[in-house]
Amino acid sequence: MSDSNLLLGVETEYPSTYTPELLCAIPRAKGREAIGINPKPDFYGYDLWTAYELSWLDKKGKPMVAIAEISMPCHTENLVESKSLKLYLNSLNQTVFSSFQGVASTLENDISDCVNGRVTVDIHSFEGFRHRGLSSFPGVCLDK
Repeated sequence: MSDSNLLLGVETEYPSTYTPELLCAIPRAKGREAIGINPKPDFYGYDLWTAYELSWLDKKGKPMVAIAEISMPCHTENLVESKSLKLYLNSLNQTVFSSFQGVASTLENDISDCVNGRVTVDIHSFEGFRHRGLSSFPGVCLDK
């Protein structure tokens, strides 16, 4: 998508089905050139995005919720435009997956295609993310 087609700041409808085409690429070179950095950097690092509200359906149709950590190395050709990533993640809400790994693989493939580079995704249960400071809310979980 060109800059004029980016979704940020534009009123959009939320998707009701899995839609990887929502992901919008933003070339890293454009931003780097603007601040005098070589488009092919001689440094290393990554962008880490944390999606605190990832959801999908299990094989029986039960809603599943988790946290995703999406890591994009600084050498990928593109970044993902933030609103397009949000809409894409929401498009998974009614999609059936058989495992956390199935969700992670789908996200890795789709986002890697968008940024034109290898992306890694780690999916964490809320319980598994507690050691990172996620608060525990009062109440009773009906799933247990």
